[in-house]
Amino acid sequence: AARVIAIDVSDYRRRIAVKMGADLSLDPQGDPVDERVARATEGEGVDVALEMSGHPDAVTMALRIVRRGGEVALLGLPSEPLTVDWANDIVLKGLTLRGIAGRKIFETWFATKGLLASGLDIEPVLTHRLSLEEFSQGMELMKTGRCGKVILIP
Repeated sequence: AARVIAIDVSDYRRRIAVKMGADLSLDPQGDPVDERVARATEGEGVDVALEMSGHPDAVTMALRIVRRGGEVALLGLPSEPLTVDWANDIVLKGLTLRGIAGRKIFETWFATKGLLASGLDIEPVLTHRLSLEEFSQGMELMKTGRCGKVILIP
């Protein structure tokens, strides 16, 4: 990506995104994110949005911040059905929506292998290493948003 904008309610996770190279880090709880993204992209919007939470507000935001003809990859799982403005946020913008459920797993593994071989440092994302017996502690960390990836070691 030429430019990466990270959006997360967790300051901890936004700092990780910056360490990993995000150009801009936004808290969605401030001024409207779509306005800040529009300013950052000179009114164009982003080419691709990766929505990973499944939260209804985040899904709606992803649809709004993508440029006309852009793409939204939906990785999060909503806990209930969502209401979407299909006409304005999808059809008239000509968006491509992708549900991600592992169907490209081998393609992803090969791409990731290449990135790691080229020197991509993922260490800032791996924030906690716990024993398998500390599974509950890992779940609590994830619920608080004060972690990146938690690794459980047998």
